[in-house]
Amino acid sequence: MPQPHARTLRVEYLLPHTERAALWARRLTGVYLGREDTGRHPVDTCDAAVVVSELVTNAVRHTHGACRLRLCLYSGHLSVEVHDDSPARLRPRPVGGEAEDGRGLALVGALAQTLDVRCDPGGGKTVRATLGTDRKPAEVTGGFAAADGSTRRRA
Repeated sequence: MPQPHARTLRVEYLLPHTERAALWARRLTGVYLGREDTGRHPVDTCDAAVVVSELVTNAVRHTHGACRLRLCLYSGHLSVEVHDDSPARLRPRPVGGEAEDGRGLALVGALAQTLDVRCDPGGGKTVRATLGTDRKPAEVTGGFAAADGSTRRRA
């Protein structure tokens, strides 16, 4: 049952387009979740670090500009949003057993309660994952595209 006066804490960071952006995002997320004013929350800090790292890494690898990380802690949930300048849909791809990359969205989907993509009117897109205490596979919605370009949705 939600508390009648539960606080919502938000923070936003502009991350540079460098390979160290994911490192900074993980550190900033750890500091944010460790703040005294966040109180006791059920969000697993390690899960949050993996989700943030994967989403920021995708934004850096597949776009040409800085990305924005937005964290919002509310009612025992953490919303992680990463905005980038590319309008391109996310394209999960099949990964072979020997591949060293390509599993990021699958990891995020396994750790998050929801995962969605929103095309922003001002350009680019925002990928949002919500974490909480319930570790069921994510409900995936929004701008995901299959290899053939068609949009896939799971409700």
